[in-house]
Amino acid sequence: MNAWWCHVPGWKARAALKAARNSAGEAELRSAEGGLPFRTRMPALARAAALGAVVIALLAPAAALLGRLPHIPHLDLAPDHSPAMRPCPAVALLLLAGGQLLLLRRPSSRRTERGGQLAAAAAVVVALLPPIAPVATTGLVLVAAAQAAMLPRRRRSVLPGQWLALGAVVVGQVSLYGFLAPLTDPGRSLGPGGIAFGTALALSLLGAAAFLSRPDTGLAALLTNAGTTGLLGRCMVGVTLTVLPFMGWFQLAGQQAGWFGERLGTAVVLCLRMCTLLGGSFAVLALARRSERARSLAERKVGEYAQLQAFMDHTPAVIFTRGPDGRFLSVNSRFEKVFDVPLERIIGHRVEDLLPLETAAAAAAGDRAVLADGRAVQLETVMPQSDGPHSFLTTLFPLTDGSGKPYAVCGVALDVTDRVLARREIEQQRQRFRDLLEAGPDATVISDGGGVIVMVNAQAEKLLGWERAELLGRPLGLLLPGGAERAEGDGTDLCARHRDGHDFPVEISMSPLMTEDGLLVSAAIRDITERRQAEAERRTLYEQQRQTALTLQHSLMGTPPDLPRLPTASRYLASAQEAGVGGDWFDLVPLDGGRTGVLIGDVMGRGVDAAAVMGQLRAAAHALAQTGMAPDRLVTALDLFVSELPDQLVTCCYLVLDPAAGELTVCSAGHLPALLALPATAPKPLDAPISVPLGVGGVPHLQATHPLLPGTTLLLYTDGLVETPDTDIDGRIQLLTDTLGSALDDCPDGPGPAGAELDRIADRLLCALLPVPEEYDDDVTLLLLRLPEAEDAAS
Repeated sequence: MNAWWCHVPGWKARAALKAARNSAGEAELRSAEGGLPFRTRMPALARAAALGAVVIALLAPAAALLGRLPHIPHLDLAPDHSPAMRPCPAVALLLLAGGQLLLLRRPSSRRTERGGQLAAAAAVVVALLPPIAPVATTGLVLVAAAQAAMLPRRRRSVLPGQWLALGAVVVGQVSLYGFLAPLTDPGRSLGPGGIAFGTALALSLLGAAAFLSRPDTGLAALLTNAGTTGLLGRCMVGVTLTVLPFMGWFQLAGQQAGWFGERLGTAVVLCLRMCTLLGGSFAVLALARRSERARSLAERKVGEYAQLQAFMDHTPAVIFTRGPDGRFLSVNSRFEKVFDVPLERIIGHRVEDLLPLETAAAAAAGDRAVLADGRAVQLETVMPQSDGPHSFLTTLFPLTDGSGKPYAVCGVALDVTDRVLARREIEQQRQRFRDLLEAGPDATVISDGGGVIVMVNAQAEKLLGWERAELLGRPLGLLLPGGAERAEGDGTDLCARHRDGHDFPVEISMSPLMTEDGLLVSAAIRDITERRQAEAERRTLYEQQRQTALTLQHSLMGTPPDLPRLPTASRYLASAQEAGVGGDWFDLVPLDGGRTGVLIGDVMGRGVDAAAVMGQLRAAAHALAQTGMAPDRLVTALDLFVSELPDQLVTCCYLVLDPAAGELTVCSAGHLPALLALPATAPKPLDAPISVPLGVGGVPHLQATHPLLPGTTLLLYTDGLVETPDTDIDGRIQLLTDTLGSALDDCPDGPGPAGAELDRIADRLLCALLPVPEEYDDDVTLLLLRLPEAEDAAS
């Protein structure tokens, strides 16, 4: 009868059976030949029974030999009609019992095997000596041959040896049967010489011991396996050795006692045999039912395992199970692909056979920890692969049986090479960042979103006087008292505090850093104490130079005379660059006949050079104007003068006001047009021919004459008032014209403003066109003139 697991193909069914039985708490062995399952206690019980049989078999021959010694009482437990055991069979039985004891010894060695062989050979020699009965000789030879065939190192002769041992058991049983059912003359029935009861019993016991000496192999495996075949075999052997001899004995004893005749005795035996067969049939049916249930359960377990194996095979992780001895019980297909090892070289092999020694040692230590503590363990190992070493994160956890005892270790390994490489890259980047942080010239303090310091460099330690360990975890306000909230601004007017308590000016550059831990803020702190001292010195020197330049500027421009008959208002704003020195100027020149010459000009460029040219032109123009020279001739003369100067261009406008004649004569050399506001008329640009700037040469300068009425207002200015980089100059001139007209309309005094009113108009014009004069990069000149009314002029 074959067990159900022999019909399930493949290693997976066997592994499923093992897992199912392990889950039931059964540790099993497998036969090398039949694939039969064994309980560890069954072979041990069989060997113990064999040892007990040998010990009992020793008693009969030992008692027979001791009884032949003088002064020792004869010990004979045989029936009265049994002949006494002769010395030769007793010696042979002692030799066979001793040889069997050597063969049952574990572990066996060549010396014990050789001793058993010699004992068996000696027993055969003794058995062949007369006058031993043929039946006894046959039994002794069978036992000796069985012992010789059952040596542990001989595998192929085990099965024949077991058959020989059974033959010896049968010889002994038949002889014992004769003693259980004795006839009138047993000596004649058993032949001359007969066989002693002790000899028959010892032959049966030694034959059984030889049969059970290899309980996991051959015929004995059918009786000692844990399956239904073992149970059924043990029942059948028990019935054969007990029930059938009892029925035969009962028939003969009944006939001898006169209970029934021969025919009735045959009927009684037949009835007993029918009952025995009927009971055996039902017992076999019960065992078959048990086998069917076990097979159904096992098939279900195999199906579940097949589903589990399919799930494992389609999982990208490496999954395996190992026994307590470190041998692989099952793996998924991913395991085979990753390690490029066929399945037959994995199942049943130890971890040391597949993995490097260092990795195998770590895996074995993990298995021991899991089995000892019953808790999961995580390991990170490096495995060699075809494309290089790969990192695996392995989780080991115990597989427990019904009682909670771990019987195996299951592992799930994930290839985390990319994660490890990414983590390594991140760590390298962090190291590079730390290196850059330490190599930076500035003190750097990095804080988290809450303003807690998490990192500083060596420059910060040196600058602030704190140790790195003392700063970590401290608030940023410790280093920037009152300035931590303003540190994200423009970085001006900030002070840092040294450990000794003194504050010093710093410049801070803040920048956000997005990391996996959240937002960090990096603050680069630079000590600007020396810079602030240098800036203060430079500001002092600049102010000194500026005052000197302004003094020079005013001295070169001079102070125009105060003309009572011609109210004026003037403004001059120095440039914010080049220490305030520029080339703008204006001048008022009293002429004969009540006339007045008005000059305004602008030397292109800035600085001392432009101021020097301006001073020369002003002096020349003033001297020429005093001669009463016409505007066009004066401008032409100035053009010749400027042409002799290297790389100079000048815009200039000269007007001659003649109130008595009621005329205005003007000549312009590239200068912006003056604004003319006649009484009760809106201001407008003065229409005059505008020629090229002074210094170009070769171009005639023309003049124009316009009527001049009492109460007329004139506005002369330089380009600094209306010229800006981002605006249209025509629009700015229009804004200036509109502002002048609005200012004239808002004058409260009479038909025309006086000098004080001209000052207010001048301030209004500057506010409208230059709201922030401190930020303007060009000098500005503005001149307002107002011809008095006729009555005022007469007085």
